[in-house]
This record gives sequence, C-alpha cells and structure tokens, in this order.
Amino acid sequence: MTISGDKSWFGTKYDNNFYAAASGFKGTKPPFDTWLINPALDIKQATTKTLSFKPRINGYGNKTSHFEVYLLNNANPAAATIKVKLNPKLPNIPQSTYNACQSSGNIDLTQYADGNYFIGFRYEAQADANYATWGLDDFWQPHQCQRLESNQFKHSQRCRHRCQPGI
Repeated sequence: MTISGDKSWFGTKYDNNFYAAASGFKGTKPPFDTWLINPALDIKQATTKTLSFKPRINGYGNKTSHFEVYLLNNANPAAATIKVKLNPKLPNIPQSTYNACQSSGNIDLTQYADGNYFIGFRYEAQADANYATWGLDDFWQPHQCQRLESNQFKHSQRCRHRCQPGI
C-alpha cells in the first residue's frame, strides 16, 4: 500500500534467494511512504506468540530512509485504531553495499493475544541524493501456515512461515 510517492514494495532475488524490498531508488516523487501488510494473524490461537524476520539494508550513506514495523488492527494503517510500533533488532545503515542478513529477534506478541492483528512493514524516505534499500526475508509469524501475500510481488516472493504444531 503506497501512501505517498511513486515507490512500493517489490519482490527481488539475490543469489537464488527471493525477498521483499523497498527503496526510493529511481523514484521521482518523494517523499516515499509505502507499507507491506501481512494477512491477519490470529494471535489468540497461536501456541507461540512471537514473530521474527530477517532485515537487511543497503545504505550508501543514506540518512533519510526509515524502516519500521507495526502491529495494526486494520490492514489499512490510516484506518487502524490500534497502531503499535514494534521494536525489532534492525541492522545499522552501512556506508556502502548490503549488510549481512541478521535476525530481528523474537518479537513478543503475548499482550495482543485477544484477537486478530496485522503486521505492517513501513518504508519511508525523504528526498535524498541516495536512498537506502530495505529488504525483508524469512518472515515467521505465529500459527499461520500461509505465504505473506502482497499485490506488488505475489509471484516472486519467498517469505517462509513457521507452522505451530497442534493448531
């Protein structure tokens, strides 16, 4: 879902690995604000109430690009009445090239075990000479055994999900 600018999340491949990415590179209408929203999670039914993913970034000295992760009660961030910014471990922006993939750590969702929520991955950037590219891979969500779907990259993404036994 693109809120502003002419950039959106896309599927890409590097070294035979598919992942989702967002960047202001070659964008012509900053500022950029684009969201990747997963299908609803039934956190109440999950045996393990955590999620994790592997972020990576190609920074090139960029200072205006931001990647944030939210828990939402609506797939439309503007309509969400619950919009909680989560605190995953994120890599530092390198001066050049991509950083190595690293884990976001397990993000505890126990306090939201009262129903269904969405996870929103937000990329935003102001006008800049260089734009960071944020990547998202291996998104694991509680309870769900389905792919993270996005209208922008349904056919070229590979986000794995961990199924919880007994559900």
